[in-house]
Amino acid sequence: PRTSQSSGINAEYCFLRSIGLCVPIYASEGDDVGYKWRAGCWEGQACSSGRYCGSSTVCTNCSFEQCLQYAKGRNAAGFAYRGTATKWCRMCSTSQPNLTQSDDWGVYEKGSINSVSWEGHEYATFDGCSPSAAVGGCPSRCQSNYMGMPSGWELAPYDSRFVADVVTKYGFGTHRVVFSDGQAYGTKNYGSSIGTLDASIKLQTHGNQYKINGCYTKVLMRKVVTEAPTTQPSEQPSMQPTTIQPTTQPTSQPTAQPTSQPTTQPTAQPTTQPTSQPTAQPTSQPTTQPTAQPTTQPTSQPTAQP
Repeated sequence: PRTSQSSGINAEYCFLRSIGLCVPIYASEGDDVGYKWRAGCWEGQACSSGRYCGSSTVCTNCSFEQCLQYAKGRNAAGFAYRGTATKWCRMCSTSQPNLTQSDDWGVYEKGSINSVSWEGHEYATFDGCSPSAAVGGCPSRCQSNYMGMPSGWELAPYDSRFVADVVTKYGFGTHRVVFSDGQAYGTKNYGSSIGTLDASIKLQTHGNQYKINGCYTKVLMRKVVTEAPTTQPSEQPSMQPTTIQPTTQPTSQPTAQPTSQPTTQPTAQPTTQPTSQPTAQPTSQPTTQPTAQPTTQPTSQPTAQP
């Protein structure tokens, strides 16, 4: 498997993970704009190491989700949220803002999600934790609150080969990851229980949102790996045309009835205009009908059968 970066992932809260990133990504379903935790308190919860950015308050007494929607609607580089007392929300003007210390504030910035690629799919956890993260290496260790499935992703089905190839070799910042059938297996971080089934974990669903009934566990999701088209044509063209990317310059007129394979015999109707060059292999027999226009000069030898 290989690790990579991909578009932002949905999340409402993160204390459990499905295979994913090192920091959570927040985005609404079907939305490619993602924000990841950068500094301060998690989702504006009470803590003494809070940080904030920006000087303009866009809302008070608003939820974290509302603050996130403000950021996406304004295409903000980042935002800060305080979930206690007045519940303030501020926008950050740059992706690397100057941060001010203040209790209960947390800062989020635009970001992408890390993933693991395995047999044609990318695998990630909802919170966006790095696959290589140890427990505590990401803001959350669990997925005990519902988190939305991003567009284009699906719950990862269980595969014993995936457990052996990926789960036992990566940590995702938690002890266990959960598959679509609800089975939870120990990650690299789980000591002597690496790769083993934990039957006590339960996957809970609410529409297109998912959470776990305990901590130190995350839900695993996946999406199909999309390959970029090549810049040069292949030496051997495909038998069927591709549909992913059209040609950059279309033909002036489409063919009325294109053939799937080149013809082995000439067309039934010849061209109306003569070719600029003689044919390389003329017919061995003369035509059955005389030409519409005879030659203007006689032949040098008489015909054998006039």
